[in-house]
Amino acid sequence: MRLIDIIREREQARVGIEMGPTRWRDVTQDDMNGFGRSTHDPDPMHVDPEWAARHSPFGGTIAFGFWTLSMITAFQHEMAGGADGGDYEGVDHVSMIGINYGCDRLRFIEPVQIGSRIRARGWVVEIDKISSDRLRRTTDIVVEIEGRDRPALSTRWLSMILVPEADVKLRGFRREGAA
Repeated sequence: MRLIDIIREREQARVGIEMGPTRWRDVTQDDMNGFGRSTHDPDPMHVDPEWAARHSPFGGTIAFGFWTLSMITAFQHEMAGGADGGDYEGVDHVSMIGINYGCDRLRFIEPVQIGSRIRARGWVVEIDKISSDRLRRTTDIVVEIEGRDRPALSTRWLSMILVPEADVKLRGFRREGAA
């Protein structure tokens, strides 16, 4: 049996099984300030607590929706058994590589206020073998806000699992030399 088929079987066994919830994570003003700087978006709704206290209908600053979305990578790592986002010990990058591939559906449902906490839960919906060296995983993810009835966001997230074959180089997502 080929490595990609072993990985596909392992992933297929997760279909329909709830992953998570993850641990709660604090939403801080420092995180929003850094995100605003790195994305060149100084929107005062997110980075200026004094302005937001006076002008925002939320009574203060809120998280960037795309910051909340970006947390899905860390949440996914935790749901897959990693100790915490950023802990890649035990991840076999020689046998497989995970890449964000996009979202089929994304809804920002509730604003996330600074000082709140968020966590995620998810369900693998489908594993598709795209080619001899890659799988596409479709996962429904919900990011919850502590103490709130409605989630911050809901998405159908796509990720690509690349299982490199010997001596194959990639140019972007495609094999080098492929059209």
